[in-house]
Amino acid sequence: MPAEGQAQALVDRCDQMVVRSKVTCAHSARLQSAIAASHHDARLLRETVVTQRRAMLLARTPLFLVCGRLDDDEVEARWVPGHGLMCPPALLARAEVVVALGETFSPGDGGGSVTATLDTPLSAMLTIMRAMSSVTSLDMLME
Repeated sequence: MPAEGQAQALVDRCDQMVVRSKVTCAHSARLQSAIAASHHDARLLRETVVTQRRAMLLARTPLFLVCGRLDDDEVEARWVPGHGLMCPPALLARAEVVVALGETFSPGDGGGSVTATLDTPLSAMLTIMRAMSSVTSLDMLME
């Protein structure tokens, strides 16, 4: 009988291990699924952060920066999205004179012309450049 009891004990232990193995496998499958979902969420989060950072950078990055001289003073003007044209009052006053004179800018090849205004980035940049005594540098954001 002792051998029969040992055999039954081994069978019982084997059954317990099979149950335990099935539980462990099921738990492992749930963990793998959770990991896959976490990886997916992390990827989406990274993409969202990159998009938000890019938008924040563009919101702070001027579309243009013009440096130059206004008579004897060094000046700079920039167009910042959400804020518009930013420049010293003296340069703004001179640019408003350029607008009042009805200046236009054309490429010289018969293409379309741009009227001097301070309302849009391109026309403001050209108007500011015309208002300066001299332009020393121009930086433009290209996308």
